[in-house]
Amino acid sequence: QRLRPEKAFFDSYIYFKIDPSFKTSDRMNLKATVEYFDATPCTFFIEFDGWDQNAKHEGAYSRSEERVRLGGEQRWKTAEFTLKGCRLANRQNGGADVRIRAENSEFFVHSMTIERE
Repeated sequence: QRLRPEKAFFDSYIYFKIDPSFKTSDRMNLKATVEYFDATPCTFFIEFDGWDQNAKHEGAYSRSEERVRLGGEQRWKTAEFTLKGCRLANRQNGGADVRIRAENSEFFVHSMTIERE
C-alpha cells in the first residue's frame, strides 16, 4: 500500500531588503519585531546577512538567537529578535538582507519592524 501525506509542509521564507540609508556601518546590532498569526504549530526565526563565518554562505544566513514556537492558538502575536553583527550587504537570495524562516508550516506575517540597537 502506498501512503500519502494529507498535507506536506516545507520551510517558508519571507525576504526583506533594508533601505541603504538605514545602513550606518558595515557591522550593526538590530532589534526586529515581527507581528505574526499563530495558525499552526511550528517554529520560526530570523536569518540575516551577518559576519558569522560558521553560518550558511559565509554568514549571509546568520541566525537569530531567538526561536519562536507556535502552538496553533489562532490569534495574532508579536515576537522580538536581537540580531547581532549584521552586515546587511544584500547577500541573500534576490539581494535581500533579512529573511524570516518558518519550519514546516503555513505561516502568516502582518509586519516586521527593524530598529538599530
